[in-house]
Formats: sequence, C-alpha cells, structure tokens
Amino acid sequence: MNLKQAGWIGILLMCMQLCKAVNITLDATVGIFLQKELLVQGFTSSPSDPVKFIASTSGSPDLPTWLRFEQREASDRAFIYGTPGRGVPSQVVLEVTAWNKTDYTTKRQDVVVNIDTSQDIPRYQAEFLVKNSSIDEFLERKESVNFVEKVKQIWQPVPGGVKVTAVESKLDRKGRVPIPPQKEGVFIAVGGASTYEVLKQEYRGCAGLRDSSNSKFPPFDIDWCEFKLMDVVDSAVVVSNATTTVVSGEGYGESTYIAPVFDSSARDFGSDFLLILILPLAVVVIIAIILAIIMFCFREGRPKRDSETPRPQLSHHDSILRATFRLRQLSHQNGDAVPDSSDGVPQPKDTSTPYKQ
Repeated sequence: MNLKQAGWIGILLMCMQLCKAVNITLDATVGIFLQKELLVQGFTSSPSDPVKFIASTSGSPDLPTWLRFEQREASDRAFIYGTPGRGVPSQVVLEVTAWNKTDYTTKRQDVVVNIDTSQDIPRYQAEFLVKNSSIDEFLERKESVNFVEKVKQIWQPVPGGVKVTAVESKLDRKGRVPIPPQKEGVFIAVGGASTYEVLKQEYRGCAGLRDSSNSKFPPFDIDWCEFKLMDVVDSAVVVSNATTTVVSGEGYGESTYIAPVFDSSARDFGSDFLLILILPLAVVVIIAIILAIIMFCFREGRPKRDSETPRPQLSHHDSILRATFRLRQLSHQNGDAVPDSSDGVPQPKDTSTPYKQ
C-alpha cells in the first residue's frame, strides 16, 4: 500500500465517522404527555462541558407544533416535551445538534419519535395551574409524576388510573414574565377514562377543594381560579372559572414548511444609488450654496452700519462709551483694582470700548 492509497483510506474512514449517527428512539402515545431529556454524554466525551442544543424537525427549521424544547442556558439541562394530538403522523424524526461551548465542536443526532395513534385521548381531564414552579424546574424534578400521584388520591380512578396529558408553561399562554423570585407558573393536565365526579363535588371555586382535599397538594401552590374539568369527547368545559376554553391534551395541525426560493438573477442598483447617495448629496450642495450666498453676499459690516446710522445717534453712543470708560478708570485709580501692567498704570478689565488712555 503506497502513501496515496493510505491517504484515501484515511479520508474514507473519517467521512464514515462523521456520517455515522446514533439514533435516539422515543415511544409516545396520542394524548399522553411525552418528556425526554437530551443527555450531554450522548453528544460529547466531557459531560462537564456546557453544551447548547438545537432541535428541529428533520428537513425543517422548527419543531412540530405539539413539541417544545426547553434549555435556557448552555449549562442547563435540555428537554423535549409535548403531547401528540389527533392527526399526527405515526413517526416524527427530529434533528438534534449539540454545540460544545468549550471547544466549539458540534455533533448531530436523529431522534425518532414513534407515536402510537391507535389509542384514544383520555376523555375526562382536569387542568391545574401550579403557581410556585417554572417549566424548567418542573421538568428537571419530574414533578409531573409526583403531581399525578396526589391527584389520584382525590380522583379515585378505576384500574388504568390517570395520566399526565399535558404540561405547559404559563408564558406559552400569553402569561407575563414574572419578577424574580416569583415563578412563571406551569399548567398541568391529567386525564383518565373514569369520570371525575369526586373532584367535581369537592371543588369550591377559587377557594379550592374541601379542606381535607386541599391538604393533599402541598408543596404545590394551586391557582384554583384557573382549575378546569373537561370532557374531551364532547369538547366541553364542565367546570371552569377562567375566561378561556382551551382543551388540554389536544394536538395542533401540522404546518407545511415551504423553503424560500433563491433568485440568482442580477439586480440593477442604479436607481438605488441615485436615491441613496446622489440625491442627498445634491441637497447638501444646494443648502451649502444658499448659505454661502447669505453669508458673503448680504453682509452689512460695520462701515455700512455706521453709514446708515444718523450722526447724532453715533455721537450720543460715543459719548456714553467715553463716560463709561472714564468712570471705570476713576474707580481703578481709587484703589478698587490691583495694577495688572508692568508700568503700574491700572488698565480696565473686560471693557468693550475702543478708547485708550
């Protein structure tokens, strides 16, 4: 094997290594909340390095409308979460690019989401607003698991239980960014096949549930004015104090991405050049000429002013100047000022008269 062949083999191996992609496979069910953490170990050999993730649908610049991505800083954990609704495809391929902020290397992997579309969306759903949490903390601590267990104690479902059907930040519903240390708030919906009659009977409006049931929710601070009980099949909100009627657990229609058309034809910038450069320059030149004419062609000057002023008025003005200068000179001679000349003769300061001693 000569040197040239060895070089080609090395290039081929390097290309194979770069093109090699390890797919991440996820299983999801229609109407059930999906949460997946993107582990740094799968993208870099140094788990302690800060890594910024970018996620999108394969061949598209954005995620599907039912999926969301959460990572606020490169040092924070990254999550993909969402709830597939009706009409979504059975498989979605995502592109996840990891950008190492330490050595600026990048690595891309495919995330394949297999969606079971044969299941029905849980019919009976209850939606809560947790005020003392933010979406990143909620996902990192897997609070949805703890929350659904608390709801089960009141719901008392039949075998099959209740499951988390949606988790959403309040900011995604046109909420306001809170002032620290306040939290943004998280909407969480749970649903099941059995009815929620117990919850419906226990609910007391903005005051919450009965005292015995309210004690089951700490440390979660629930905004009971936003509480909803929904029947997804009938698309009805059974119990609600809120003004909106959003049904959780429902997906959104897929949008089609249309790539922009690249136009390589030559453009004529002549008119733009005249409008942007020549026109302002012409205006500046015209203004400069007008100012020059005003300044140099219409100046009166002192001789013209004196020639047009009546002689008695000039004499009166001159006499006032002489008297003023003489009074200042006498004040200096009386010792009010320190001599500032080399010959010891006081000189008036800040005088505007043209007369000298």
